[in-house]
Amino acid sequence: MTKFPDKISRFGNEILLRPGRSNMRRGKIILRLNGNGFALSYGKGVDMNAVEKFLESEKVVSLLKKAGAANDGIMRGGKSVRFLGGTYPYRVSEAVKECRFADGVLLIPPREGHPDGESGGELPDEYADEVRKLIVKNLKKVIAERLPVLIEKTGLKPEKVKITSASGYWGNMHTKTHVMRISAKLAEKSSDCIDYVLLHELIHIRVPNHGAAFHAEMARYMPDYRQRKLQLKK
Repeated sequence: MTKFPDKISRFGNEILLRPGRSNMRRGKIILRLNGNGFALSYGKGVDMNAVEKFLESEKVVSLLKKAGAANDGIMRGGKSVRFLGGTYPYRVSEAVKECRFADGVLLIPPREGHPDGESGGELPDEYADEVRKLIVKNLKKVIAERLPVLIEKTGLKPEKVKITSASGYWGNMHTKTHVMRISAKLAEKSSDCIDYVLLHELIHIRVPNHGAAFHAEMARYMPDYRQRKLQLKK
């Protein structure tokens, strides 16, 4: 019997591997987005060679590359710090005890090997986890400020909002539970883009697909939604 790993990584994406349902066609392989990235299901008769071949297909490679594109932000493993459409150089300052944004700069406290006054564009590895937490904390604040406006405008409200580490989507709405998931990497984008993603997911409560009715609702509440979508992809 083929032994499968629990997960593998491709192009900056984490892919969970799991057996498909008992009625899944023999030899079938399916790749889907889940709450924190991608999940790959496989039917009977599938081995790792078949999985590797599937993941190397042009269509799948294109999808994974797109999902993990520009893997250079701090939320996605890189060293540049981007928040709300801006890129922040860091500066070590004795005036702070924890990381914080101030006047276009990310202030970080001194650590061994990083004295007061040190600055640069690439964040030292020692601060990465702390800065990720800072960015997620600030993203939550932004969402808490902007989501109620859209809820009032549309009359649509999610049951819960979760921030995830997903790289395969910006936002996701579970159409049955109405749990909204927002990828932490959205923190890199402008407030206009954040509003677009929040509205996009809210509309899915009313319209679960991306058909004509969905686009009509988007245009109704956000006439420039197509331009914002293009901004999101930059």
